[in-house]
Amino acid sequence: MKKKPIRNKTLITVGNIAVLLLGLVLFEAGAWAGDSAGEPGRHVNKPNPLKNVYFGEQHVHTVNSPDAFAMGTRNTPDDAYRFCKGEAIKVETTGEMVQKKTPYDWCALTDHAEYMGIMPMLLKKGQSPQGHRDRQNDRFRRPQAG
Repeated sequence: MKKKPIRNKTLITVGNIAVLLLGLVLFEAGAWAGDSAGEPGRHVNKPNPLKNVYFGEQHVHTVNSPDAFAMGTRNTPDDAYRFCKGEAIKVETTGEMVQKKTPYDWCALTDHAEYMGIMPMLLKKGQSPQGHRDRQNDRFRRPQAG
């Protein structure tokens, strides 16, 4: 009776074990490194070799900017930040609920410094930009009939 060589089976088994051990070593090395898969070097403030791209909005106006106010914007800075973070907000002029499918990574509110917040203040009955009651402005807000 002729014996079959077991050499091939042994080589395959040793090869499988070697690949398995190599995979475990590489996995453990990655786990101990502490780097995020997408941002290597982040925990030690090193440059990111992957040069990740971040998406955001760099020019957002709210009710506080006169130009946005004139175009119908009535949402507050808090509303804008919540929208950028992916939360649902109500559009004040229509009552419609809007929400981004994917939140931004960053957002910058860029309301104008000139006349900041003055326009919504003019709509408040009995209040002038100086902060005192202004009966003259009240007449222009609600014209008297006849």
